Amino acid sequence: MTASVPVLEVNDLKVHFRMKRKHLFEAHSYIHAVDGVSLKVEFGKTLGIVGESGSGKTTTTSKLAKFLEKNNKKKVMMASLDVYRPAAQEQLRLLGEQNNIETLPIIEGQLPADICRRALSAANLNGCEVVLFDTAGRTQIDFQMMNEIKQIETIINPA
Repeated sequence: MTASVPVLEVNDLKVHFRMKRKHLFEAHSYIHAVDGVSLKVEFGKTLGIVGESGSGKTTTTSKLAKFLEKNNKKKVMMASLDVYRPAAQEQLRLLGEQNNIETLPIIEGQLPADICRRALSAANLNGCEVVLFDTAGRTQIDFQMMNEIKQIETIINPA
């Protein structure tokens, strides 16, 4: 007889946000939407949010965290691994504060791999059931950033 593993299910998640105009001559804002996202994750696993720069990873991370806390009654911790974009970590902190979601405190100058280790430890100590890692955007093949994402994957072992 095998033991069943608790599974977190998210069905039909909708994330909508508006981007500011990139140029003054553009007539309208860009609207980005993600509709109908579904995922299943065993508890004890982590999720890394990855994508291109400007694709809405930070906003999606916070909306996913809010969804999980509200609809699945799970304690969530968010951690920003974006040490490159000015104020990226502060943006996630503010989103966490506004939505009453636990966010890993910022330590200036800490590298993403060290942030991962600290987040996993803090989540364990605080009884968080889900940890969401908001990564830095990638817009091109960059040897350093590709090595960094491999290192992050090894540490957090995402679902």
